Amino acid sequence: MKANHETQRIIFNGQEIEIKPGQFITGREVMGRDLKQKPKTTYNRLQILKNIGILDIKTTNKFSLVTVRNYELYQSQETKKDSKKDNQRTTRGQPEDTNKNDKNDKNEKNIYIGLSENMKNAINDFIEMRKKIRKPMTERAIQIMLKKLDGLAKDETTKIAILEQSTERGWLSVYPLKEDKPSQKQPPQATNFKQRTYSDEMYKKILNRF
Repeated sequence: MKANHETQRIIFNGQEIEIKPGQFITGREVMGRDLKQKPKTTYNRLQILKNIGILDIKTTNKFSLVTVRNYELYQSQETKKDSKKDNQRTTRGQPEDTNKNDKNDKNEKNIYIGLSENMKNAINDFIEMRKKIRKPMTERAIQIMLKKLDGLAKDETTKIAILEQSTERGWLSVYPLKEDKPSQKQPPQATNFKQRTYSDEMYKKILNRF
């Protein structure tokens, strides 16, 4: 609705005018343009609304001051409608939010069914590591990771070790345990070799053999 919501004083065509709630200033040409109608059609319809008691129209040679009767009553009804719609949206939204939270809690509980505290801690540490490196896991991703973990190891101890390995190294998934390769030992060197000395005559005898 075009009517004012509160009292205002405006300057219109060089004249100061007080406009109260439920009132607005207009003219045939302006309203016709706004409503995409001929000015005469707009004027006739305003007169009909005036005759049936919905509007009061005070016309001058410059403008028309239109007053909506029972404006406050209309506004009160509109406010109630808007409030009702908001309450309905909120009421619908609350069960949806509650259902989502319940679903998340249920899924989280299903993940940890039958697991020891150590296993739960290892899983949580891996999930937290992923969050810290800005690669958080969805529920689906966690389920896939646990399924892969089951394929890598059968016993819980090995699974925990695999999770800890990925957590420590910042890996995005789980992989078989990697054993550190032992450092290669250098072959022992002969240290007890005693160098022998030869005389010139002995060198000659050795050379004569070749």
